[in-house]
This record gives sequence, C-alpha cells and structure tokens, in this order.
Amino acid sequence: MILPRRPRRVLPGQRAVTIALYFNAGLLALIAVALFTRDGSISLLPAAHAAEGAAMGGGGNLYLIPGQFSERTYGCYLMDTDAQTLCVYRFDGAASKLKLMAARNFRHDRRLGHVNTEPDPKEVEVMVETERGGRKAGAVDGPAPAAPSDAPKSRGNPD
Repeated sequence: MILPRRPRRVLPGQRAVTIALYFNAGLLALIAVALFTRDGSISLLPAAHAAEGAAMGGGGNLYLIPGQFSERTYGCYLMDTDAQTLCVYRFDGAASKLKLMAARNFRHDRRLGHVNTEPDPKEVEVMVETERGGRKAGAVDGPAPAAPSDAPKSRGNPD
C-alpha cells in the first residue's frame, strides 16, 4: 500500500532561514577563495606556516632542509641517512644556479666525544672532582684540591 504524499507546508520564518544559510555559505566560499589566492597565485599552504620558516621534508632515507646562509643567500641541506652523508647546496640567484658547497660522510662523526670544545671535557671532570673535595683515580695532575672552607661558594658546595 502506497500512501499519498502530503504537500510540504512552508512555515513563516523557514524561507528566511534558508536564504540566510545560503548567503553564509556563499560568504565562506568567497573568504576561502581570497585566502587561497593570496599574492595572485593559488596556494594551499597556510600563510602562517609559510612565514614561520622552512620545514624539513623527506621520506625514506632522504631529507631536504631549506636554509638561509646569510641575509641574501639561500640554499638547502640534503641528508641521506642510509649512506650517512650530508650535502650543502647554495642557490646563486644571479646565475640562476644551484651549487654544491660541501659534502660529508658523518658515519664516524657520531662516535666522537668532543671536538673543538672548550673547556676540554677531561678538564671539566677534574674541576667537578676538585669541587666535590676528592680526586678521582687517574685524573690529570693539577693543583691540589682546596679545603672545603677555602673553596668558592656555589650551589654544589654547601660549605
């Protein structure tokens, strides 16, 4: 048995609400178009993210990191984690060329404890042991540790 359809009755304020909803949808569409077509080009990248700086991009074992080397010099770093290499490229705007500036294998770099650091970590170890009032066996010979009352006051020295 099929029931006959009843005619829809439009309530007095329903038509105005429908018109207002379509008007709001149109305004939102205009705002979206204005946001995505900034600077005359279509971009789906939010302006705040683009202004914040470069993000690292990559996948698998290759990573590309844009960088700014000086006020007017830009380039990028390319890191290959499988080959454990890092390459630095600079963009020369005058010649419209991308130039390889440096390349390095960092496989063995990660095993170093300290390079070009001051003070030397062994000197820091001696200073810590001296401040604690004792000398570690095998420490580098230096001045005898001061008595706790003569030592300078610090957070690590309660005397």
